[in-house]
Amino acid sequence: MQYQFKDQNDIKIFILFLLKNVGRPLTYFELNDVVVQDGLVSCIDFAECLGKLQDTDNVLTVETEKGLTYEITEQGKRVADTLESEILGYIRTRSLKSAMRYLSFKERGIRIAVTTSPRPDARIDMIFAIKEKDEPQMELKIIADNEYQARQMSYHFQEQPETVFRSILSLLAGDANYLLK
Repeated sequence: MQYQFKDQNDIKIFILFLLKNVGRPLTYFELNDVVVQDGLVSCIDFAECLGKLQDTDNVLTVETEKGLTYEITEQGKRVADTLESEILGYIRTRSLKSAMRYLSFKERGIRIAVTTSPRPDARIDMIFAIKEKDEPQMELKIIADNEYQARQMSYHFQEQPETVFRSILSLLAGDANYLLK
């Protein structure tokens, strides 16, 4: 099982860290998705901790054209700056990258998907897809030799779909130098 924050102070620091580094107000649903998408925080803990951050004036709600949004206050930024080092570095890096990709993909209407189906010979058919506004940008079918390989490929595609896409485009365009950068 992967790591999950249990302490509410850690969750509040994590929320402040993400809000500070995303750099723009987020709707409740965007903020919820950004915070819980990697499985580090449960939806219930998120809602409870966000309320406490509002009560302590670290996060405020603002009415915008998108509706009600949440943004970090100056006090919240100071708290995040002071305490964000308590969150493991790799968790900060991975979560922020994941949050920025989620928001970018959402704005552009991009969705990624991996579908798998077992074959009679114990190998696994896999389809990796990237769609922008429901128009396929890439569909790649691969046969994995075993479940472990399928899990690894699925994980890496979901972690870095843009890198996989750019790599395939570069190889097909004859620019293998991209992979050396």
